[in-house]
Amino acid sequence: MAVRYLEHLAGELGPRASGTEQEFAAAEYLSDTFTQLGYETEIQQFTIRSQANVGRIDLADGSSRLAFRFPGSRSDGVAGVLVEAPGVGEPEDFASVDVDGKIAFVERGVIEFRIKAANAEAAGAAALIIANVQVGESLSGSLRNDISNIPVLLVSQELGDELRELIGATISISNAASSNGASQNVIARTPNGACRVVVGGHYDTVPGVDGANDNASGAALTLALAEIWSDHPSAADICFIGFGAEEIGLHGSEAYVRSLRENGQLGNVTAMLNMDAIGDGEAPYQIVVSEPLKSMVEGMAGTLQIEAYAGNLPLQIGSDHMNFSNVGVPVVFVFPLGGIIHSPLDNLENIDRDLYTDIATLNHAVLACLLERAGSPITPTIPCALEQPGARSHATLGT
Repeated sequence: MAVRYLEHLAGELGPRASGTEQEFAAAEYLSDTFTQLGYETEIQQFTIRSQANVGRIDLADGSSRLAFRFPGSRSDGVAGVLVEAPGVGEPEDFASVDVDGKIAFVERGVIEFRIKAANAEAAGAAALIIANVQVGESLSGSLRNDISNIPVLLVSQELGDELRELIGATISISNAASSNGASQNVIARTPNGACRVVVGGHYDTVPGVDGANDNASGAALTLALAEIWSDHPSAADICFIGFGAEEIGLHGSEAYVRSLRENGQLGNVTAMLNMDAIGDGEAPYQIVVSEPLKSMVEGMAGTLQIEAYAGNLPLQIGSDHMNFSNVGVPVVFVFPLGGIIHSPLDNLENIDRDLYTDIATLNHAVLACLLERAGSPITPTIPCALEQPGARSHATLGT
């Protein structure tokens, strides 16, 4: 059943960049699905409090394309003639063509993004578009601590090829999403249910990417678990949440945790199970887990004969569990290293269904143990105690 939800999110809805109509359409899909499963559903709207990393390029024919907009680059929109500077953005590349007041276009590689941006600005460019040179390269990056006084965008190799056909034409780059941009969380619980265990994953993507792995996989498993548990008495102790605007700063989970604190409900939450980018990668899997839950979760993985061990996320990677952990809520997040994220190759074709089944199985079993720990009326099929041997789970997640 998880795959069915995954295919709709990544296949039929496609890119769901934070704060866009596509993201809102995905929120509606989550809400409708939770409602059909018998849950009471709340749309929790919140303000995106920082500049969204989403850029929009408007073409002369009235169509638009989405791109990654570097944090720290100018947020104003500009219009100008598109000019290709041959090379990768060295000073001599910009000197070889007239980019003054124009939108410069260069290739990715060799020198840092921040240096490309500084060189373009020094040459008088009104904006800079950097194109990936390989299919599947990441659509994200950083200017480090630098500030650019011109808009700086990163586009896929495919969009770069399209823009090359428009060299000499006038295009425009829209204003960056302002601080009053909006997104929404989708919160589902049984009637009169409590949020003792929070299960969730974000449903937004980086611009222009289907996001099958990051993170239709996690949002789909959230829906699948909601379906599996819908008739169980312990469902009254679970809140299932699709978080919005994760890709531009974990805004959805931040807003949700803030609302719990403001309403005096944070103390009711005993654990948070996070699911993000769980459809591609390789074993052994990392388990990002709070110390009180470490032995239980590692023991469960061993019982299920799934290669997963406590570890940490790679540097510069964050996810929604962090906002819970920061306020003392124990968290569990199983994460496969090496998966495709932030790339046009993050599509349904590259989902590893065996891996997805592994992680779905482990999350399903861990949820039962988290509920037992919270005092919910449940006796897990697979005992949570470390000393219990067992065979691989036969959980029917349909992945």
